[in-house]
Amino acid sequence: MKNYTRLTLMFLSIVVSVSGCTAASDATPLPPVESTATRTSPRLTPDLIEPTATLPPFNLETPAIVIEPPVLIPTITATPPPVGLPDEQLTIFSPGPGSQLSSPFTVAGFGGPSMDDVVQVRLLGEQGEVLAHRTGYLLVLTGNPGRFYTELAFSVDQVAEEARLEISMNSPLTGTISHVASVDLILLSTGLPRIRTAMAGAERLTLLSPPGESRIEGDRVLVQGVGWVQSDQPLTIELRNIRGEVLGTTQAELIAPEIGQLGTFEAELSYAAPYPQWGTLVVAETSATSIPGIIHLSSVDVWLSP
Repeated sequence: MKNYTRLTLMFLSIVVSVSGCTAASDATPLPPVESTATRTSPRLTPDLIEPTATLPPFNLETPAIVIEPPVLIPTITATPPPVGLPDEQLTIFSPGPGSQLSSPFTVAGFGGPSMDDVVQVRLLGEQGEVLAHRTGYLLVLTGNPGRFYTELAFSVDQVAEEARLEISMNSPLTGTISHVASVDLILLSTGLPRIRTAMAGAERLTLLSPPGESRIEGDRVLVQGVGWVQSDQPLTIELRNIRGEVLGTTQAELIAPEIGQLGTFEAELSYAAPYPQWGTLVVAETSATSIPGIIHLSSVDVWLSP
C-alpha cells in the first residue's frame, strides 16, 4: 500500500510538471518593449573629428598639401577704348604678334569688303625683302566682309630671323589700297613653332573728318582722326586718285598721353584735282624698326570737286 501511494505521488508530480511546460509554450509571446529614448545621429563636431593622437612636428619628410585659393584669379582682358571707335576693317587672328613660326604656316584673319573679295598677303624679311607673297580670298558673298585663310612657305638662312606679316586690301569703289594690317614675327629654320593668336578690336587709326563718301570742294581739306601708334613717328596723310597717284600729302603728330594710348591727330591737307573724281584719303603709320614699310593704314573714299 505504501508503494502504491508513493507511485501515485510520483505520477501526479510528473503530470503537474508537464502541464506547466505546455501552458508556457501555448502562451502568445509579447513584443519587445521599444526604448523611449530618441535615436540621434552622431554630430560632426570638433570633438568627434579631432584626432586623439598628437601630430608629429613638421619636417622635410612631411608631405606638402596644396590649398586652392577661395576665389578665382582674374585674367587679363582687353579694355575697350573710351570712345565709340569702329571695328577694325582688317584683322590678323593667327599668327599673332611675337609668334615663332616654321615653314609652312597658316594665316587666318577677317576683313573686307575688298575689291574682288581678295586680300594680299606678304611676308617681309629683316631688310624689307619679300620672302613670300600670296593672294587670299574672303569666304563670303561678293561685297561683304568675312574670314580668309591662306598658307605661306618661306626659307631663311639663319636659325631665327625677324620678319613682318603684312595683309592689305583694296577699296571696292576706287580700286586703290584701302587698308593695311601687320604683325611682327620670328621665323625659324629649325625648332618647334610657337603660335600666338589675337582678337578683333577697334580700328587703330580712324578718320573722323571728312567722313567716308563725302564731297570735298576746293584745294584744301581739314583731316581729323583718333587712334594709337607704336612709336613717336608722325603719321602720313595722303590723298590719292583712282590710279594710285598722290594728289597731296602731309604729316600729323598723334597727341596722346603715352605711346600706345588713344590720342587724336589733325592736319590741313593741300591737294590738286584738275577735274571731279573719286579719291582715297589715307592715314598711315610707318615702321620705326629695322624692317621698313607701312605697319598700319586706314582710309575713306571721298568725291573731289574742284
